Amino acid sequence: MIEMQIISKKIQYLRQQKRWNQSILAEKLKLSVPAVSKIETGMTDINMSRLMQIAEIFEVTLMELLSTDEQYMPSAAYQEAGAIRAKLMLREDEITQLQKKLIDLYEVCRKGLL
Repeated sequence: MIEMQIISKKIQYLRQQKRWNQSILAEKLKLSVPAVSKIETGMTDINMSRLMQIAEIFEVTLMELLSTDEQYMPSAAYQEAGAIRAKLMLREDEITQLQKKLIDLYEVCRKGLL
């Protein structure tokens, strides 16, 4: 189930990289928009012929589409993930600093110095 969710998110990512909305992808797949939504949320199983069609539309190999291995994930997704990780690390540092300040203020208040 987890692999299907990864594949579903990959399909959504590839669609967004093309700057397509779900209706554009639905038209290319000859599906309804709700059907595309179910594919992208992992709520429906996708048969092999549909996966091959999706891979062709996005100009990726079937292996790239199906693989959950890092080497087959879109490089732009990893660059974006790296940027998000860097921002997250900065936020975590900020949180740690704010926690230290809060503890210091608590100690000051506890001693009655404030």
